[in-house]
Amino acid sequence: MYKGFLGSAKAMNEDLWEELYRDSHFGVDADRFAKVAVESLPDVEALLQLPCDVGVVFAFQLIRYLADHIRGELDVKGGCGYGDSGKPYALMDAMMMRVITRRLQQRDALTDLTWVKDTLEKLQRKRDHIAEYGMEGFSSDTIAGLSELGRDLVEEAASA
Repeated sequence: MYKGFLGSAKAMNEDLWEELYRDSHFGVDADRFAKVAVESLPDVEALLQLPCDVGVVFAFQLIRYLADHIRGELDVKGGCGYGDSGKPYALMDAMMMRVITRRLQQRDALTDLTWVKDTLEKLQRKRDHIAEYGMEGFSSDTIAGLSELGRDLVEEAASA
């Protein structure tokens, strides 16, 4: 199943890039990239619906991958966005919260919570980087939720 997931993720990535660059003579702006990236959210939902815990793990990996790449080519010379990323960012944020909520319901996710800290730090860095280009709202609900969860975990550890 894992090899099938990796093959699907690779194919989806290739399809995504092909879709992005089709009919594009000047590169791809971050807004277009965000819109195309959220087209993969039904795949995340499908993974969440699998009747086994591994589906949630794969959904988490896929949503993190999409979040890592949703900004497009902002770092490339001439990379840009025009302020149309708000809706795709909100859709990604809502799905990420659904996936994280499901992930927290799994026993193995509760025994090692370093993924919470790692995910939070990565999202905060990404948010700050994207904000440098004037694009706000990236993963705001997820960052707030994970920050609160992190505080709760620290308090639990201190009282134990």
